[in-house]
Amino acid sequence: MTNREYYDKCRAFSDEVGKNSRAAKELLENDPELSAEGAFEEYWKFYNAATTASLAWVDFCTNNKPSAR
Repeated sequence: MTNREYYDKCRAFSDEVGKNSRAAKELLENDPELSAEGAFEEYWKFYNAATTASLAWVDFCTNNKPSAR
C-alpha cells in the first residue's frame, strides 16, 4: 500500500465519522428530547455508524502504518 492509498483510506474513514456525527448532532439540535417518531432510533443509528467507522479507522491505522515510500 502506498502512502497515498493509506491517507486516502484514512480520509474516507474521517468522512464517514464526520457525516454520521453531524447527522446525530443535527438530530439532537432539532429535537433535543428525540421525541419525534423514530428519532431515538435514528440518533442511535448515526451514533453507532460514527463509532463503528471510528473504531475501524483506528484498527486500519494500527494494522497499516504507512511505509517510507
